[in-house]
Amino acid sequence: VSTQSTGDNKKVTTLARPRTMLMTFSPKNTHVVTWRQYQVSEEFPENTPNVEIWKLDNGSQQEKPVYGYVKRGQSQWEPMWSEDEVTCARACNAEVQFFENNDFSKSRQEDTARQGRGCVRCTWERTLSRSFICALYKGCSRFCAALFVWIFRETSCSCSQEFHESRQCKHQV
Repeated sequence: VSTQSTGDNKKVTTLARPRTMLMTFSPKNTHVVTWRQYQVSEEFPENTPNVEIWKLDNGSQQEKPVYGYVKRGQSQWEPMWSEDEVTCARACNAEVQFFENNDFSKSRQEDTARQGRGCVRCTWERTLSRSFICALYKGCSRFCAALFVWIFRETSCSCSQEFHESRQCKHQV
């Protein structure tokens, strides 16, 4: 994968990532995220990350990403950044992971699911005064559907509220 500046058409960097199918950029274009179809082979052993985050100013030829993870499906693969790139979030099975200041070596995990329910949809919405991350979890025979909302004001995050779809609740004891 080769990235170029649209202003002067100069090469920014080349990423050692064959078979890339999808790409997205962070809001300030400091990072690019690549996605390839998950597969297990001799070249890609089990649990080899297929989503990788690359820093665009790490040199002209990059062999290793700054962070990678496995996302088997094509939906909800891309991480979400705040406009100032102070906070990055991604849906990961039963939790939402938050990274601060593009430090992907440690994350704050918000365990929002109950009994193995996976995240159906996670999105970052912005208004003039604050941002929200919303994560929707499907219901099942034991639990209601749930929507979790994290509210961001400037650089602080407060978790927030949990809403249930009560008309479909069938609690078992």
